[in-house]
Amino acid sequence: MMEAIVGMALESGGFLSEPRMDAELAARFRTARDKAVRKVLLLDAERAAVLAKLERLGV
Repeated sequence: MMEAIVGMALESGGFLSEPRMDAELAARFRTARDKAVRKVLLLDAERAAVLAKLERLGV
């Protein structure tokens, strides 16, 4: 999780596209960020489905 946060910070600062940034390390940060975003999207979708079902059941 921390790796994803650092990756987002580095990317927003423009450091991941710097020529002096190690390409393998930049790719690792991007992968961690992408996985974190995917996880959040999946959890949000599942939460919405559960809440809709609970609403239908009147809970």
